[in-house]
Amino acid sequence: MFYPKLTRRTAYKTKQNGDWYSSCEEYRAEILEDSQHRCVYCDIRTTECSDDLLQLDHFKPRSLFPELSSNPTNLVAACPVCNWYKSNHWPVGKDSEESYSGQLGFIDPFKENSAEFFCINAEGEIGPQKPPAKYIIRILRLNRAARVRTRKSRMLRKKYKDLADGVNQSLGELHREACDVSIPRPEFAAKFEKFRLACSKLLEFGSTVI
Repeated sequence: MFYPKLTRRTAYKTKQNGDWYSSCEEYRAEILEDSQHRCVYCDIRTTECSDDLLQLDHFKPRSLFPELSSNPTNLVAACPVCNWYKSNHWPVGKDSEESYSGQLGFIDPFKENSAEFFCINAEGEIGPQKPPAKYIIRILRLNRAARVRTRKSRMLRKKYKDLADGVNQSLGELHREACDVSIPRPEFAAKFEKFRLACSKLLEFGSTVI
């Protein structure tokens, strides 16, 4: 549900001479697709905001790595707020080959699985599982109110969908059993009552989600 494993494509489009396009926007569609249409930092999805609201972030800041300014392999999708908070932060320095060291730095979402670094509680708040998650959460303010609400809403909608799927499955089973005269009616009546209670629970829960 949160932080799926991301895979960067093996090749991005180039100009006829093989050079990268100077405008990062040339790679917008490809980067959004590789990032699974979500901010790689706070994990908000475009279905929860909009494709237009996601920006292209230079994972390694242009101020420190000008040679990567046109390189699409240094681009990730980020919401405007995460992009703004991240800014030119790069605590490991430009001479390091790694994106983090110890407690400080950023996870490259295309080299490591962010889900192994973060955990989300029932209220939608992000917590650290291992470094440098605590640093990232603090620098990017990943628990800002709007994102906490979005994550909690996503979990509630997932629970609602699971309940609805269960009800639909039970309905199919009841339909088959209703046509089976070999099933004792008291047994069928008990299953129908269980189905009725599941429907009531679904409707009650749905009123808090939708």
